Amino acid sequence: MDFEETERGVPEVSTDSGSTSSVEVVGVNGAQPSTSGRRAGEAEGDVSIRALYNIPDSVKMRIPAPLEKLSKPTGETVFFTDVFKHGLRLPLRHSVQRILAAIGYAPGQFNPNFWITLLGTITAFGIAGEGEPSYEQFAHLYSVTRAKSADQVGWVQSNCLSAGQRGHFVVGVPSSQKTWRRHRVLVSGAWESAPGVIVEKHIPTTFQTIVSLKRPIATRREVEVIERVRSLIPEEDRFHKTLLDYKNLFRAGLIGKPEYLRRKKEEEEKEKESK
Repeated sequence: MDFEETERGVPEVSTDSGSTSSVEVVGVNGAQPSTSGRRAGEAEGDVSIRALYNIPDSVKMRIPAPLEKLSKPTGETVFFTDVFKHGLRLPLRHSVQRILAAIGYAPGQFNPNFWITLLGTITAFGIAGEGEPSYEQFAHLYSVTRAKSADQVGWVQSNCLSAGQRGHFVVGVPSSQKTWRRHRVLVSGAWESAPGVIVEKHIPTTFQTIVSLKRPIATRREVEVIERVRSLIPEEDRFHKTLLDYKNLFRAGLIGKPEYLRRKKEEEEKEKESK
């Protein structure tokens, strides 16, 4: 994947080659890769992304064509498919949609660690019985800034605030992930919310200029809730791989019951095979 900084500071993102194999495109519905942007299969065997993550037909998905510009798609927006592994689902859950809309960047601008911290925070609140975190609560824990890594210029990351004094809220987030930008899909239709659900503020679909965001202030009560979550979910249980386990994702409302039951069955079958 390649991009160029425009005068407004918005990266122009596209594939870096006319060959689909060089960028490891990830498809959505069948078993064959696409070279024209049509619906296609994906790289995780013959099981489609749609089936694997229970994405309904109301969400339209396709693989971008070689050299297609991804930062300014018409009527679509780009997602990097690795984020589905961390618990993101389409249509977006209310808590995810609300925070992304408040931040104001397109989904494809965020690096994987942002998604891990966002979904980890939402999950921690959910399993602690504290409902959904507000944008103010997320911003109390994390700042959202331009990615600092030289190979991520133009993308957005989250940074844990007061990590030195309090430790990371979502623990063990990897410092680097190498393959995420090679796996992407363009989505349209009812991806932002379920059909018939009206959102208060929409998420941008095209890449935005990265600026210094004004940090909202959490109320005293919101901070008290954060501290309750810290006390209820000890640090070892906030390690990102433990926190984003499918059981916790289900308890927090990030995945539905059909996916939960399927993954539970798969886990039980694997346990039987290992005995």
